[in-house]
Amino acid sequence: MKLKFIVALTVYLLLAAPALAAAEYSLFVNGSPVYTDVAPEIQGRDVLLPLRAVAEALGAEVFYDEINQKVYINRYDLVVEIPIGKHTGLKNGHTILLAAPPKIINDRTFITREALNNALDVKTIFNSYSDCVYVE
Repeated sequence: MKLKFIVALTVYLLLAAPALAAAEYSLFVNGSPVYTDVAPEIQGRDVLLPLRAVAEALGAEVFYDEINQKVYINRYDLVVEIPIGKHTGLKNGHTILLAAPPKIINDRTFITREALNNALDVKTIFNSYSDCVYVE
């Protein structure tokens, strides 16, 4: 009897695990939902956010230089240069450290929430209970 229970539980967990791992995370910027073709992702301990979607929702202009693999963001008095795969960028001409290098996933640039905070002077909150990321 105990063996049947363990086998049933194991089968259930194996079938349910992919569904649990594939959670879609919602993105909100300044209280408004942001609908994108890519959702925020969790990789290990990092929360990765689609950079263009967040920056544009914050009112910024975004340009991607494919040749040099850099993202340029202009917002009000903020000019940011973020190279893909590097731990440093430029903000208003000054070097900034990025917690983890931005990366390209499915043709979209993703950045950790810590790097986004530093680059765009915002605050991000990840709520694992509601599967939401809030940017303010």
